[in-house]
Amino acid sequence: MRALFHLSDEAWTGAARAVLLRARALQERGHGVGVVCCSGSALERRATAAGLDTMVMDGHGSTISGTRVLSRRLLDNETDVSFVATERDQLVVSSAVCFAKRGAVLRSVPAFQELTVGRSGALALKLAPSGLLVSQPADAAAAPIRGWRLPPAVVPFAAETVAGSAESRDGLSVPEGGTLIVCPYEPAARTGIATLFRALRLVAPRHADVRAVVVGPGADDAELRMHASALGVSRLVRFLAPTDDPMPTLAAADVGWVVAGGDAGLLDAIAFMTRGMPVIAERSPVTQQCVVDTVTGLLLPPAEPAYHASAVAALLANAELRSAMGRAGQQRAQREFPWANTVDALEKVAVAAAELGAKRR
Repeated sequence: MRALFHLSDEAWTGAARAVLLRARALQERGHGVGVVCCSGSALERRATAAGLDTMVMDGHGSTISGTRVLSRRLLDNETDVSFVATERDQLVVSSAVCFAKRGAVLRSVPAFQELTVGRSGALALKLAPSGLLVSQPADAAAAPIRGWRLPPAVVPFAAETVAGSAESRDGLSVPEGGTLIVCPYEPAARTGIATLFRALRLVAPRHADVRAVVVGPGADDAELRMHASALGVSRLVRFLAPTDDPMPTLAAADVGWVVAGGDAGLLDAIAFMTRGMPVIAERSPVTQQCVVDTVTGLLLPPAEPAYHASAVAALLANAELRSAMGRAGQQRAQREFPWANTVDALEKVAVAAAELGAKRR
């Protein structure tokens, strides 16, 4: 079986991370895997480094030109199933599948996000046999079924790979014996990161050695720095420039703070738990899926800064508690989010889609 992953978003988002994880999963099983992504994107660099067949495209190009190029690639590589993450990409790939007269399309839906099929999506469903990929059973139960030839398939996430060792804490400006909070960031999480800043402002008087590092796309944004400065915590927070691989920074943490939603939030929480670190996050459907409150970390109720400060301060002050929560989280990650489950589920739905696409030839 040959699979193609297509993503026209240039940013290193949850969707891009999901593409790389799933492409690696099928590659591991010996299937032919290709990735079509934007030129110069982090996904291009990381997919190439992973040994995946990578082809670049103009993410701002027209649907017609993209369809022509892609249909030729589908034919040349005898692609059986294509994966997409947006409605626009679904239309481009479905059009190419229609012209090539081979294959099927699987569209992924971010965790706990409702899928609305617009006009482009409705047209795409008429052009190629299609199915939905979700990461949660609840999303599968809520997914639309009209027009989709395959039933929604649940493909759970697992931990992403780590390249190299943990980043030096000295290089992250952490004082000796200090506690480091690492917060993965993407622009869609701007509202959530305010909770981190407010908590730091309240706990700093009692924990002078606590430091926070914000890493990810948009982490070095000037507005974030201004927000931290306005709350008086700029000396405690370091904002790192975007990097292709933030995992070494995550691996240096004592505590992980998750602010992203959707797939990015799930992957961030799983990454910290896999490495034996307690997770702090605001309570949401995404974080509740991974974090068990007071067992593997803290789930903070929204809009209660006083409680946030007391709960976070108690965790920062107790290394034994952090260690116990980290061990519990690691055990939960190994039990609930094993890599084998991701690979098995993805291969099963990909093979089913490929068989459905083969009936068209």
